[in-house]
Amino acid sequence: MKKVINNNENVIPEMIDGIVDAFGDF
Repeated sequence: MKKVINNNENVIPEMIDGIVDAFGDF
């Protein structure tokens, strides 16, 4: 898991990246 980020501007990209990691071959 990646490091936790606090800047709001990065929350959405990190969320999307986490979803992509969760469904890697989706």
